[in-house]
Amino acid sequence: MECAIYCYTAELKVHVLLHCSLATLIWEDSNWQHQFWKEHFRTMWECFECALRVCDHEELGQFVAIVWKCWNARNRLFCLTIV
Repeated sequence: MECAIYCYTAELKVHVLLHCSLATLIWEDSNWQHQFWKEHFRTMWECFECALRVCDHEELGQFVAIVWKCWNARNRLFCLTIV
């Protein structure tokens, strides 16, 4: 499976939001204490279930914001490459 941005062709959400080089940079820059991007979840649902178990309400909000930032960064990069 290869990412359209960083050499993978299949776009698995778990890759796009956690393991893609772009996503990894965003997670590392966030200084968020839980390192989900280093875990090997099969699906994002597994990742969200883990977040629900280990995060308090504030951390859960941060987790969702970082995931959203990864998704938006990916979309912005796609828009730039299409134009």
